[in-house]
Amino acid sequence: MPEALVPAARAARLPLPARGGLPWCKARRQVFLVLLWLVLGTVPSLLPTLAQAEARLVEATGRAVIEGGAGMDAARRRALEDALLAAALQGGAEVRGHTITNQSVITSDTTLVRPAAQVLDYGIMAEGQSGPFWQVTVRALIGPPPQAGCSARRHLQITAYQPQLRMDPQVPAWGIEVAGAVTDQLLAALDRHPAVSLRRATGTPLPDAGRTAPGFDYTALTRGSTAPAPGDLAFVPVFTLTLAAGGNSLSGARVVLDTDLQLRAGGTTLAAQQVLRSETRLPPHLPLRSASVLAGQTRLQMAAELAQGVDRQLVALVDQLLCQPMTAQLTLAGGRLTVPLGRRHGLTPQSLAFTRGEDTPWNILEIVQLGDASAELRPIDRNRPLNSLAGRTIQFMAAAR
Repeated sequence: MPEALVPAARAARLPLPARGGLPWCKARRQVFLVLLWLVLGTVPSLLPTLAQAEARLVEATGRAVIEGGAGMDAARRRALEDALLAAALQGGAEVRGHTITNQSVITSDTTLVRPAAQVLDYGIMAEGQSGPFWQVTVRALIGPPPQAGCSARRHLQITAYQPQLRMDPQVPAWGIEVAGAVTDQLLAALDRHPAVSLRRATGTPLPDAGRTAPGFDYTALTRGSTAPAPGDLAFVPVFTLTLAAGGNSLSGARVVLDTDLQLRAGGTTLAAQQVLRSETRLPPHLPLRSASVLAGQTRLQMAAELAQGVDRQLVALVDQLLCQPMTAQLTLAGGRLTVPLGRRHGLTPQSLAFTRGEDTPWNILEIVQLGDASAELRPIDRNRPLNSLAGRTIQFMAAAR
């Protein structure tokens, strides 16, 4: 972005120093330095920098004089630069002063104004000749470069499916109860999470999208579809119970539970995963035939030891997923760009999406129609062909308007 050089602020009429005081040039220099110090100390606190704020859309107009000959193209280019500079300055400015003196005489004093914001993308709203000037009006997104980070606005739609259990034959039969207790604990943790909407389908295995066509899926035909909707997540815990024992006695043996927490986007792509291990010891001097008939209190205590902290790890996994960018693939159909994300995923009419650009650092898209589970977008640069964005993966960010 070009820098702007503007004359330094000059004081109003200043009284001349009394006879015998400082020479006029020195007095003027001192007054100027005081004013410059005040400007440099005050402006940064009054003009916010976009590095500490959200990106936002602004409009700005630039003008340039049309000079003879081939001056139309040059004037259009200068007017566009002027408009983009004006747009960037709406996000704040960094001000620096420079003073040059020669033998106590100020020969040059300037203030350097540099925009604190970047123009991430822009579109020309209107342009044309106005008298001796060429005038350009732009709509631009200004702010810091998009960065990944935790989004307080994101909301996860999770469907919990039937857990998978792999159990060593030597593990007592009550190991099945342990897997059920841990599953209940995990689902309760998801229910309590403020950024999660949970749908329970724990009596149904996760549908295999590649094995059976949806129209020929018996479960879907008889009970309705349980497949996660596009943009939603599937939760499938996988439990593996093994026994570390020696000989024919279970004295000192350990029951080991490996819990594989999987969150899958659309039911297929692994979005987040955490594998946990916990273990508990069986009571001493316990013969093998008695392992399955432990007292109820002992079994509950052992199950609690195996499940301890698993729910906290799942919450941490969900929080980690919330800190990942919300992404989707653009689909072009009927002259409309859409994504399978909507209000229930945390999008708002003010949400903006971006992808890497060619002529500008980023291609910025805004939401023009928002549904519960879908959104229609368009680039803020109306001259950008929609087919150039079809199939691209975009990332959402929040923006002030």
